[in-house]
Amino acid sequence: MRLLSIIGALLGLSYLALFAALQAPMVTATQPLEADLPGTILAAPDEALTFARTQIAGKPHLLLVTGWKEDGVMALDLTKVALTPLENGFAALDHFGRGALIEMIPILADKVQFFSQSALLPVAEGPRHISFGTNFADHGAEVNNEMPFHFPRLVKPTASVTSIAIDPDAQMIDYEVEICMSFDRKIASLEDFDAAREQLFLCGDFTDRKIMLQGMPEDEDRLSGIAFTDAKSLPGFFPTGPYAVIPRDWRSFVAQEALATTLNDRPMQWTMGGQMILDFRDMTKAALASGERKKWTSKGDPVALLPTNPIEPGQVLLSGTTEGVLFRPPSQRVIITLGAKYGMLGGFLSGKSGYRYVLDEIIQRTIDRKIMLVPRDIVVHHSSRLGTIRTHFTT
Repeated sequence: MRLLSIIGALLGLSYLALFAALQAPMVTATQPLEADLPGTILAAPDEALTFARTQIAGKPHLLLVTGWKEDGVMALDLTKVALTPLENGFAALDHFGRGALIEMIPILADKVQFFSQSALLPVAEGPRHISFGTNFADHGAEVNNEMPFHFPRLVKPTASVTSIAIDPDAQMIDYEVEICMSFDRKIASLEDFDAAREQLFLCGDFTDRKIMLQGMPEDEDRLSGIAFTDAKSLPGFFPTGPYAVIPRDWRSFVAQEALATTLNDRPMQWTMGGQMILDFRDMTKAALASGERKKWTSKGDPVALLPTNPIEPGQVLLSGTTEGVLFRPPSQRVIITLGAKYGMLGGFLSGKSGYRYVLDEIIQRTIDRKIMLVPRDIVVHHSSRLGTIRTHFTT
């Protein structure tokens, strides 16, 4: 009887400890940074030329940006100057030459016009892109993943001033700020990369973390990108711009570029491009190595990173982001606590595995606490020479 009493007392204490542990917060909100935001300026023309696109009378016009304002740009309409359509900055370089474009800025100063940022078109247009994850060490540390990985993103880019409708009771929407690169030609080898001209631009990256978590395999010991394609390919989740920069030296430009994110005017992310683990050449090498193999899924169907093998001119490389995202993986304490709930309070009767049970608990607690993005939130991605992106969340 005494042994039974001891066992009963221990069980009682175990349940009391479990009930107490369940009252502690299971998910935490990311706190704002104490950081100064990078001031946005225009790259010096001899360092990099800056281009944007707009639409006039239903037709696209290419702009040579000569000045930056908080709500727009000062620019020359190159389509009018050339008297012919110009698709992008690469076409302008082919038509005029870099030297002539630089000389044009002071000569045609009286032709410069103001263009509202809301009137600028997306920098990129294609539906298939190449994303990298945990390519900044500090972000890898905050999500418990040390090595970069990549995956296909299947969504058309949107403009730099946009809105996204979300349901905070059913979604877990997160933000990321990234540098993007695209090319003037197909890239089938590193020799092609070295010969290509590159354009750089600011990108926003939004994720439904609920889709991401629910789609990850139970036996995955490090992030592979499985489920990331679906989680990051929802309409509006890839804002770009407001303009594209074609530098003389992309490595130097990227290393010196500051990136930041604010949420409702509170600084949440801040980094320098030089903090990337893989640079864009390394990223290209990794993407080409994946080629046509269908290692990922989109809406249940297998997909490849590069279905036609080369990186196409319209495809974009996304750098990955720095620390300060809203998502946080559960701590060991939380996993143990919820695992105990699964075994001791009948969670196993749900028919779910212990992994899925704990995951669903974390998802529901995150949604209940509203620590992800909600309607009326305003996310602004900032950079030092690539402009800003402003996204307003609605119901």
